[in-house]
Amino acid sequence: AGQSGGTNGILVLLLVLFVAAVAAWIYGRWAAISKPKKTRKKATIIALVLLGLSFFGGAQSMARAYATTEAELGEEKIEGPWQAWSEERLAKELALGRPVFVDFTASWCLICQVNKRAVLRTSEIEAFFADHDIVALEADWTTRDAAITDALEAQGRSGVPLYLLHFPDGTTQILPQNLTKAIVREAVESAL
Repeated sequence: AGQSGGTNGILVLLLVLFVAAVAAWIYGRWAAISKPKKTRKKATIIALVLLGLSFFGGAQSMARAYATTEAELGEEKIEGPWQAWSEERLAKELALGRPVFVDFTASWCLICQVNKRAVLRTSEIEAFFADHDIVALEADWTTRDAAITDALEAQGRSGVPLYLLHFPDGTTQILPQNLTKAIVREAVESAL
């Protein structure tokens, strides 16, 4: 079972909390004892309806988000040139003399998802990796995989995101958590 609903789950939760805050504001503003009885009654009904709808709708949406995440986790995800990370795969590619970029990520990590969409999974960076014969691996920590946890701890990290650029000579460059295309290009070009 998935441990997270991913970014969709986070967005649903934020929406539920926002609607609950609006309901609390309505109740606090118009259901005060100093207000007329008719106004208090309307405010209470509106607040309860908003809370009920947001929690019921939120529960349904969260169930869908978790189901979607579980279905995605059951499939081998390969997007373009990106392949699943393993220590064995990393060692194999480095032994072949190829640099390896590793994206330690998770579906619930917002920074990871922004970096993925804005930088790493763009045609520009994927073409750049292909031009420089860089292997792109994804270490998906959504379910807190023990091997990925060990790899993160080996780098002194307790969570994601983490971006590593490994070179066949044994050197490893750690890139910043907030990526830009220029940062990725400069890291590769400075080491080659």
